[in-house]
Formats: sequence, C-alpha cells, structure tokens
Amino acid sequence: CDMAIEVIDKIKQKNNGTFALMDAADVEMPDGTRLDNKIKDIDTVSKTTLPEDGIAETGTMYFLGELTELSVGFPVDAKAGDMIFICFASGDTATTLNLATENHIGLSDIIIRANSHYELIGLWDGSTWIFVKNEVVD
Repeated sequence: CDMAIEVIDKIKQKNNGTFALMDAADVEMPDGTRLDNKIKDIDTVSKTTLPEDGIAETGTMYFLGELTELSVGFPVDAKAGDMIFICFASGDTATTLNLATENHIGLSDIIIRANSHYELIGLWDGSTWIFVKNEVVD
C-alpha cells in the first residue's frame, strides 16, 4: 500500500535481517519517532463516549462498552501520525456500524459479529485514516 509507505519511514530489521517478525518498536515514523511511542502518547486521553457530533477526536482512546449501534466519523484536520483507538463489544445482536465520513480505509468491509470484542486502530497519513481491526469472538 503506497499510503503505508508514506506514513512509515522505515522498518528496522532484527538480528541482521534474519528475524521476520516486527512490532511497534521496529517502526520509525517520518519525524524520527517510533510507533510504540506514538501509541503510548495516545493513552493519556481516554473516554467512554464519542463526542456529540460522532466525530472521533485524534489522540483519544475510546472504551465504549457494549453497543447495539456505533455511529462514528473521523476528522480531516489531523496531523500525519495522529491516531484514534476505538474499543467496543458487540452483544447478543451484532453491533450496527454506521460510518459518518468517507476519509478512511479498512472499515468499509468490516463485518461485526455478535458476542465479540473489537479494537479499531486508526492512523492518519495526512489525507486518509488507515484502520486495522482486532476482533475477539467470545
């Protein structure tokens, strides 16, 4: 993905390139900071509800609990490298996901299952929110 290459400056190799796995400490951002430090920076602000307009705030971790519906959008005025973290549970009926903005990739094809927990982790590349999803089925 070209966008990921623009956001992530370089990946350090462990054991002279013989160790295939990487973690957030191996990713260096264009400004020289490590991704694990960016992730640590985000944990200073946590909330249990989204803003009234439904647009998630950058640098915020949302722990929303069990939801029947999640309506969320993402800001366009973020700085490259800004992150958003959204954690929620889907109960006996699968949570309905309504995406209020189109400035993202990685969420349009998401299938929310009943009785599952989700983490949505977004990184702003300067023009688009790039999301990865973690799912734990109960």
